[in-house]
Amino acid sequence: MAKSVIKGMPFLVGGHRLSKHTMSATLDYSAEEVDATCWEDLSLRAVPGLFGRDIAVEGAFAGDYEFELLNSTSGAGGTVMPLLLPLAPSAAFNTPAVAQDVWLQSATPGGARGELQKFNQTYSADLDLLVGKIFVNSLTTPSTSTVTSNGINLGALTAGFLAWLNVQAADIPGILGTTPQVVVTLESDVDNTFTTPIVRLTAAAITTTANGLLYRLDGDTTPVTDTWWRVVATITGTTPSYPLLIGAGISAG
Repeated sequence: MAKSVIKGMPFLVGGHRLSKHTMSATLDYSAEEVDATCWEDLSLRAVPGLFGRDIAVEGAFAGDYEFELLNSTSGAGGTVMPLLLPLAPSAAFNTPAVAQDVWLQSATPGGARGELQKFNQTYSADLDLLVGKIFVNSLTTPSTSTVTSNGINLGALTAGFLAWLNVQAADIPGILGTTPQVVVTLESDVDNTFTTPIVRLTAAAITTTANGLLYRLDGDTTPVTDTWWRVVATITGTTPSYPLLIGAGISAG
């Protein structure tokens, strides 16, 4: 079993900026082997068994709002939420990142009166760990108008791979404005001039409620020969303000 302890990076699940309260997050990966040795085999033979990935989060809350968040995402086998985790503290453009669909397996709040309200959360995930890059990070200075990222050469989308887009509109500092809306697209083109970009994935509109969205494009059914990719976040409304973390990539699937 491999283990990696992650600290110091933004950590968002379904638009919830848990890294503001998280002291550590541990990713555990497990894979079982099942004995399949038959009488005619000359040596032991095994086949893959169950696979699993758990993400354990520890931290502390300081108010009732966070407990509402904890309760709203609780419940084994509950609502699937996308996770986005940059793999460098800056989480700047072109920073490596991973994305995953997860669901909250368990949540335990605690802490005495006058103390930090500590919590433990465990998220379970399938094997679809997506590897890519950060394209937009406006968590510190929220975006107030349309954002077009620079391009990254992710390569062509071929059979056996997935293109993915993960959009996180964070609850901290929150979405502001009158009738704000953001629609994020993933585009590709033959080179980094993007003179003839083609939209490959479009995320649902996010308005006033923090949210996280994860979309995939299957290279088996929709291959893409373009090698350059970028993200466009179209923001509308009156004085809109969106703290965004957006990742995308091409990953084995």
